[in-house]
Amino acid sequence: MISRFCLSPLIGTGRSTEDAYRPALSVHSGTRWSAVIPVDPRTGQPLCDWALCVVSGDDLTKVLADAKLQVLPDIAPDAALSAVTLADQEALVAICTAKGLDISPHVETGTFRQVIESLGKSLDPSFDMRAMVN
Repeated sequence: MISRFCLSPLIGTGRSTEDAYRPALSVHSGTRWSAVIPVDPRTGQPLCDWALCVVSGDDLTKVLADAKLQVLPDIAPDAALSAVTLADQEALVAICTAKGLDISPHVETGTFRQVIESLGKSLDPSFDMRAMVN
């Protein structure tokens, strides 16, 4: 089974369970996914228009080709970012910067897991990557 992290825009109006807020990647059949979607506890409305997701399946071709998704580079969680290709580093920095997250300290001395943790904690301070991928 293949797994990838991505940032997905949210879809749904939240007016019913049939049209609940959910990541756009949820339309891809044959995949399993988990998402961090922080909501306002008073209104139930999402606090931002995107979610951090992990998606897995035997074939992610359609997910990887979906222009609405920002699929993060395929990097092992404990890989040192200083050891990945410059193209993967630049892609990761661009995606995170667009969401207002400065990951430059991680690029030289951190791991991909630290970047995912930073993204998750920017949405939900209690985020734990281990809970998301299990």
